[in-house]
Amino acid sequence: MHLLIKKMNRKMAADILKWTYEPPYDFYNMELTEGNIIGMLSNSYYAVVDDKGRLMGFFCLGKPAQVPDGPMQEVYLENMIDIGLGMNPHFTGKGAGSEFFSYIVYHVRIGFPNMPLRLTVASFNKRAARVYQKAGFVEAARFDKGGAAFIVMVNKGGL
Repeated sequence: MHLLIKKMNRKMAADILKWTYEPPYDFYNMELTEGNIIGMLSNSYYAVVDDKGRLMGFFCLGKPAQVPDGPMQEVYLENMIDIGLGMNPHFTGKGAGSEFFSYIVYHVRIGFPNMPLRLTVASFNKRAARVYQKAGFVEAARFDKGGAAFIVMVNKGGL
């Protein structure tokens, strides 16, 4: 699979916001609203497409990648690049996650070669956590927010 990163556009943002995941991953379902579209267009959101032009997923960097107003905001105090991501539900569970995530990490490392990376994953999402562990991320903290448990993972390696 050959992947490309594109700047998020309105159509891609709307398509992503309409994605529907099966339980228990429906936790990641988002709402298609004008505010959410604007948020994806005004923040550091990028689309990941394959060589056939199919929207494989997205990622974002910085504050939008953090769990907002979490009870343990100190987990985000250390200077790191936060990565948030989502994969098109049509492609999840089919063995493409490692390649998808590795591609994102590679490109983030090009832009920030010496910065440690951090991500936050819902603790029930063991499938994603395994992908992140294979890419060199390790658990740094856990916290609960709004009845959901989260794991903060970091990768301090460079390019």
